[in-house]
Amino acid sequence: MLLGKRRFLRFMINWMRIGRHETFLRGNSFVGQTWAVRLQVKPQLSEILASIPDDWKLRLVDGLPAFPDETVPSNFQEVRLALSGQMVTVVSEPYGFRLVTWSSVSSEFQIAVNRLAEKLVSNGGGSVEIHS
Repeated sequence: MLLGKRRFLRFMINWMRIGRHETFLRGNSFVGQTWAVRLQVKPQLSEILASIPDDWKLRLVDGLPAFPDETVPSNFQEVRLALSGQMVTVVSEPYGFRLVTWSSVSSEFQIAVNRLAEKLVSNGGGSVEIHS
């Protein structure tokens, strides 16, 4: 029993050292990454989503499920977008947007989120900081 507790404590210490927003590879997947998109002018997210080739689906708007025909409102606080079974949270911030993946995501999904962040920057003028 004592050996089990020690293993658990070691796991918890390592988990706290890594942090929940830390990016690390697990196979071909990235875990928990944040993009801080700092913008001079905030573009409409619905227009950005319509202008990129990825088929993003709106899943949640400010904590409530989205209807299938619903679009991203202009004054949202948080939306969740899905693409090929994986999700990204888009949080409206005073400086622009924060895009967060919370679990393992494929490299293709990470490329799609990068494409979304780059399109936001190209329309709003600014920069992207990737926090891991």
